[in-house]
Amino acid sequence: MYKKIHLITDLMEAVGDTPLYSSKFGLPTACKDHTWQTIVSASEGKAPSALSIKLEGSIDGENWFTLDSTTNVLGETKYITDRVIDFIRCKVESLNLPENSDAIVNVWYIGK
Repeated sequence: MYKKIHLITDLMEAVGDTPLYSSKFGLPTACKDHTWQTIVSASEGKAPSALSIKLEGSIDGENWFTLDSTTNVLGETKYITDRVIDFIRCKVESLNLPENSDAIVNVWYIGK
């Protein structure tokens, strides 16, 4: 069974000292294979100078661990196999933008 989740979409200014967490999502059955995609659209074509996003998993919904991470400011699609989890969320740890700009950050997830 596949589960597709839009973890986050947000119009963001630079992320400071406090990371931005998505909501946590319970998966209908434990998933062990994961695909996730980040899409970053910057205003006025000004790409972020730095970005850090983590995909986090949990067995109990309280204790979280990093499944994968990305620093690609243009976005990318990544795959993780053989990591069983029951809950998923993402964390935008940092986002550095040019002055007077913002970005829309989207994170999609599919687990099976």
